[in-house]
Amino acid sequence: PITGSRRTERFLAQLGFVKIASHRVIDTETLATRLGPVQSAPSQRAAARQLVARRRMMARASEDQPRPDQPTPDQPTQDSPPSLGG
Repeated sequence: PITGSRRTERFLAQLGFVKIASHRVIDTETLATRLGPVQSAPSQRAAARQLVARRRMMARASEDQPRPDQPTPDQPTQDSPPSLGG
């Protein structure tokens, strides 16, 4: 019911109708208190930038270190011919 009166709601409930949704009103201050601290958009962007920077730094660090399956430049590969040093 649009009016929201209890009498009307009870009458419709007796006829078999049920309420599927309700409309709640709450003060903005109370809602903010219940939700807790919320990050503002600028701080969310800053956090995202920091995350991207950390991931890039980790990727660069892993590129700098040789992998166990890759030979270092001073090691000959299995496919390279033996050097004929003399």
